[in-house]
Amino acid sequence: MIKKNFNNLFGKETEIEEICHRLSDPNYQGGSVALSKNASLLEQAKYNLCQVILTYKLRKKLGIEKLAQQIRLSVPETEDILHCRIDKFTLDRLMDYAELLAIPLQIQSKFSRSNLA
Repeated sequence: MIKKNFNNLFGKETEIEEICHRLSDPNYQGGSVALSKNASLLEQAKYNLCQVILTYKLRKKLGIEKLAQQIRLSVPETEDILHCRIDKFTLDRLMDYAELLAIPLQIQSKFSRSNLA
């Protein structure tokens, strides 16, 4: 139902797939990068951390310069985080930035012990 409504609003499915493909390109320069359908767990974790940092910025009503100062990065590097350019950062670096902002993080597993046996 949602996909049908989305198609009615924005065009045919092939056009939507083309847009998603373009937005998923790590070299995309037009704004935020979309997470691809087949993203790895690592890519998902990095993307989620970028989203958490963006949410922090918005909730605290911080300018990009102030946020960059808090996480000790340049403004362009901070923009890369805010636009989810996950190919430019390692997971541990993103976790370090969240820690500098005192954002509480929790790692959750989708697996139970019985699934691993």
